[in-house]
Amino acid sequence: MGSTRKQEANRRNAQKSTGPRSPTGLARASRNALKHGLAAADRDSGHASMVGELVQDLLDELEISQEYVPELRAIIEAEVNLLRARSIRASLLQDLLNQIKEDALDASVVALLAQLTRADRYERRALSRRKFAVRDLTKALNELSVSPAGDEVRRLLNWRAA
Repeated sequence: MGSTRKQEANRRNAQKSTGPRSPTGLARASRNALKHGLAAADRDSGHASMVGELVQDLLDELEISQEYVPELRAIIEAEVNLLRARSIRASLLQDLLNQIKEDALDASVVALLAQLTRADRYERRALSRRKFAVRDLTKALNELSVSPAGDEVRRLLNWRAA
């Protein structure tokens, strides 16, 4: 433990660095994760329209009502994010393999490994989101009266989980 004077100085400094306090600053800070990296693509209008089309195609194919759109949207968004993360990871692994073949083991390899770590974290997050979205849809469908559409969706989800 440090001296009393040092502890008091630490407390004073901690009071100065507590982050934004104004509503504007809090709102700006809450969007930080969406500005960079893989999460930034979710804000793209092309991404949103593609997800919307996939949701509508799935609704039409399975012949279920619009009330399941939020659950289906969450599943499809997570799946698209998962595919994007896996594609990026494959690209990074190829770059890493090329660096190793060229015997160029320098700072770029360390940077590639750091990027791979971030891509893996993003992939795990997408898998988790998909798992919970499928769970939510399954719960909603179990509340649905027995119908051929409900049976078809449950069959599809059981196949997907395997």
